[in-house]
Amino acid sequence: KELNTCKILAPIDGVILKKYYTVGDVYDVSSSETPMMNIADISSYIIKTYANEKEVLQLKIGQSATISSDIIPELELTGSIKYIGNIPEENGDFNGYEVIIEIDSISKYECLKIGMGVNLAITTETKEDVLLIPSYSIYDGDVVFKLNSETDDNYNEVKVITGVSNEEFTEILSG
Repeated sequence: KELNTCKILAPIDGVILKKYYTVGDVYDVSSSETPMMNIADISSYIIKTYANEKEVLQLKIGQSATISSDIIPELELTGSIKYIGNIPEENGDFNGYEVIIEIDSISKYECLKIGMGVNLAITTETKEDVLLIPSYSIYDGDVVFKLNSETDDNYNEVKVITGVSNEEFTEILSG
């Protein structure tokens, strides 16, 4: 009779990810190594990613991040870095430093599910009034080819000194 009135209470609010036992199964708390179930805490959402050696040097706790998704085009979230690992971890074919970003608010995007892939942009530096050129137009790290004139199809090689860059643009400091 006591078993019929037993309730299983979780220590946190959350979503059940996987149940290991069903109604009628015997669960011995003292000897079982398998949990009854896995529960995800959804009071806050995090993104766990990895940064390579060059990237991790540009990251700091508290830096802002922008989160988007190819699957949910209207997804626009913000967050900030809460943790940066001190030693590299193996992540498939990639060794990198674990980085955890906490999302500020997700309430409007409840369709976002645990484990879904997202796009992540972390702002490492901002500058104003700079000369930017497409990153793909720089050769050998410091060479740009400049068109002589609008009527002439000849190019001159120009050595430049570059500043900050991302996948799209590179700052030109001089040249």
